[in-house]
Amino acid sequence: MKCLCCGAIQPAEALPSCSVCGFYLGEGIEQAYKNQLLRLAEYFTEGELDQEHFVKALGNMSIVLDEMHRAAISWDEYIPAGSIPDDVRNVVMKPVGVMREGIDAFEEALKYYNLYAVDPDKEHFVKANEAARKAHNILVNSSELAAFAFREVKAQMPPGTAPSDEELRQMLAASLNNPAENS
Repeated sequence: MKCLCCGAIQPAEALPSCSVCGFYLGEGIEQAYKNQLLRLAEYFTEGELDQEHFVKALGNMSIVLDEMHRAAISWDEYIPAGSIPDDVRNVVMKPVGVMREGIDAFEEALKYYNLYAVDPDKEHFVKANEAARKAHNILVNSSELAAFAFREVKAQMPPGTAPSDEELRQMLAASLNNPAENS
């Protein structure tokens, strides 16, 4: 997970505050990127965060989205068309498509937050918050769908060839960068 305020990478079991800048990351779901963005936007609105730092935080979120986008693309390379039966590939790739929708929704939120940074119109702020919530919900759905897809694929594999549940969790975490938990 990344602290959006300063961009520092935090350990998987992050403390409630960033180890570098002290920004309150929250606990559990509060650490989701959506919630970090909402807090930063609120601080900016209340004058507790200046425009330069707010825009830098939005840039940090853009970096996170780029990483998530690369993870989504890697699945196309990891399981190219024709490498496994189409029906199995479609089950695996469905969550990747949903993840891409979530990334697009977060990009829309960043667009409105950036507009708000230069033109503090309440409408930009409302649209940004709505898009961030939508993106978070889509990414949660993507993560749940991915877990289901992996279970379905595993059930169709011959005995002894399927990865363990722990291996599937590691694959899911590595490929999707845990967006549902950290988005």
